[in-house]
Amino acid sequence: KERVRVGCVRLFPMSAMADPAAAFISPGLGAGRAPALAPSHQTTGEARGQRAPRSSAEPAQGPGRWCLAALGTSVLAAAARGTGHRTRRRRPAKCAFCAPCARAASPRQPAVAQQASSGTVDQANPLRVVIAGGGVGGLLTAKALSKVPTLQVKVLEQATAFARFGGPIQLASNALSVIRDIDESLFESLMERFTFTGYRRNGLVDALRTEWFCPFDAMKSAADMFALPYTGVVDRPDLQEILLDSLPQGTVENTKRVAGYTILPDHAGVRVRCEDGAEVECDILLGADGIWSATRAQMWGEAKKGEGSGCNYSGYTVFAGEAVYQPEDYFDVGYKVYMGPKRYFVCSDVGRGRIQWYAFCGVPEGTELPASPEGKKEYVKSSFLGWSQQIGDLVEATPAQCIEDRALYDRAPSFLKSWADGPVALMGDACHPMMPNLGQGGCQAMEDGYTLMQKLRDVRHRSEVPDALQDYYRSRIFRTAMVQFLSRIASDLLLDTFTFPWKPSEGLSAPHGRGRGDFNYNAVLINYLRYLLPPIFNLQFSFLYSLHPFKWTADEVEAIVKRVMDRHREAAHAAWEKRIGQVERGEAEAAEAAMPSFFAAVAATAE
Repeated sequence: KERVRVGCVRLFPMSAMADPAAAFISPGLGAGRAPALAPSHQTTGEARGQRAPRSSAEPAQGPGRWCLAALGTSVLAAAARGTGHRTRRRRPAKCAFCAPCARAASPRQPAVAQQASSGTVDQANPLRVVIAGGGVGGLLTAKALSKVPTLQVKVLEQATAFARFGGPIQLASNALSVIRDIDESLFESLMERFTFTGYRRNGLVDALRTEWFCPFDAMKSAADMFALPYTGVVDRPDLQEILLDSLPQGTVENTKRVAGYTILPDHAGVRVRCEDGAEVECDILLGADGIWSATRAQMWGEAKKGEGSGCNYSGYTVFAGEAVYQPEDYFDVGYKVYMGPKRYFVCSDVGRGRIQWYAFCGVPEGTELPASPEGKKEYVKSSFLGWSQQIGDLVEATPAQCIEDRALYDRAPSFLKSWADGPVALMGDACHPMMPNLGQGGCQAMEDGYTLMQKLRDVRHRSEVPDALQDYYRSRIFRTAMVQFLSRIASDLLLDTFTFPWKPSEGLSAPHGRGRGDFNYNAVLINYLRYLLPPIFNLQFSFLYSLHPFKWTADEVEAIVKRVMDRHREAAHAAWEKRIGQVERGEAEAAEAAMPSFFAAVAATAE
């Protein structure tokens, strides 16, 4: 007879076993293959061989005690040997289910933690993904990956805390489709703070005469073609807050700036180094750490910033500001681009009665610009002196401390350098920064995260990770390269080519002065360009919106837009009434002083 010592017998439902027979451990044959466990039985901590917190209702059990599975294996083994064999006392078999037995398992009897080294990926032994950078792209990627049961995500963010800073960010129709396909509740939360602009009148304005030069409906027609909600804006702090609230508790760890990494041999993952000396081991590292990415610098052997980094100064500097302001066409116009020689001015409704503006100026690298808020405001006003009075009025209404400037950088598409190196990959501005003219920078980072989710959810063994990440690079490189190209062409066209157009009704006269929209080669050329631009814009936005994993019906889109814009109208009137009250009570200056400069706040966390 087989002599056994029975301690505590613990019962587990058969539903907890992927293959109950394979879970049995024969004392005569050593350890069998451990089964996959239901999520309710084993945590991801147990899957990695770590001690998981035990519920107060769960009875304690030691390594020397038996589970029902262990008892069953001994009984089956004794029956298999029959009565004619001489038996001897054997050590109790170890159970592959409970953590104490797993820790006591010998090398010949591997437990769940030791299975991790074999490379299998499942819910009990998920891929550990670390994302360097908690920007919008990094957070949405974390949300997407957290929806996959075989992935476990951690975000390392350099900021000490997530503060409310940053201006509005544009989310185009392609990004809205990605967000909705990732999570419906996330999309609904976003719509509560969103403002649609793409279905309204948008286009280029003759800044000399303050009249439409080339209005277009390309954003609306392209969205309608694919049955998508329209492009719009949301405050970056609001979007960040929505994303953080949607993530599992403990996903984001602050005050962790990634400095470098070491790829471990035999598909053992990555050791991530932080600037504070901390180290984190994971299976995959995703570098979402921005244009001055430490991850990219190590992967490509480049400088992190400046000369040798591969990032080039575009020749343009942008000034940005925001004001509570009520132009007469506030609800009718999405955005205007005032065009003229060597500079252009963009303004857009961004919700809650506010107008955000960007002033793009061609500035040689190294040019000294005003440092004080008042100096920046005067610089913008003088740069657009003689342009449309609408520009001067809007800048004048903007609190000086809200105005900041930033030099614009981009880089050429990386056709000869992959975004992936073994279990490490880049995303967003770390690998494809682009000019802001199309508002696609954040949108393309979101598409990166969505594609990574698609590639990684099918990984079943750690040895498959490098190929999955290379497949991600191949899937994204041509689309992002085209968006980079279109963004740069838009900048060059507006800054290097455009001038004040000639108007045929003015004939050969020069009512605005010589070289200002009079009859000359460049002005005449620009005048007739207005007939070529609309079809170009239609093709451009059709391409941008062609990636749309989720589709609505036309009726659903109409209902979403109505709900959002009804709220938008109410919020705008409330903001204007509040502003009028502040002015009447003499509180306007104090309210303006409390408004932060978002460029400066972003830079403070990025340096």
